[in-house]
Amino acid sequence: MNNFFVNHISPQYLSFYLISLIVILPALVSVMTSDIKIALVSLFFTFFGISGYYVLLYSEFLAITQVVVYVGAILILLIFAFLLLDLKFLKGESKIKQKISSFFVALMFFIFIPFCMILKSTWSGENKVINKPNDIVESMGALLLIDEFILLEVAGALLLLALIGASLMIKREK
Repeated sequence: MNNFFVNHISPQYLSFYLISLIVILPALVSVMTSDIKIALVSLFFTFFGISGYYVLLYSEFLAITQVVVYVGAILILLIFAFLLLDLKFLKGESKIKQKISSFFVALMFFIFIPFCMILKSTWSGENKVINKPNDIVESMGALLLIDEFILLEVAGALLLLALIGASLMIKREK
């Protein structure tokens, strides 16, 4: 039994499972907790874990972008919003119904999304070697600015609308 693990589990698989633990456990804590400080710290570990997935996929540029954008900008923005605003409505014990419903929503995503991925995958039975492109930044730039330009603009517009909606919600609370 010991030889099975040595012969069949590569370091890539082990690092994938470790990164998955680093991503999934804090994500569940972030969804289930009623304390916003704990939720923000767990988001920190989740964002770093997701950048680990990009490293495993040989996309170091996306990993660095994940850390800079999500950890360096969005998470810090959320921490500043928590510190600067009086968020008393977020403090306190959440109701048991909210915890149960948030648990089932998270569970649905952890079951439904992998199930859909398994159904859409083509299983060839052979291990495919991922060839690292020579210039990942150039190929990503061409993909985003030439092939998927409309999707990039739609994503930017949705983010702008989300920021406007969040600022209107904060303004109404005061």
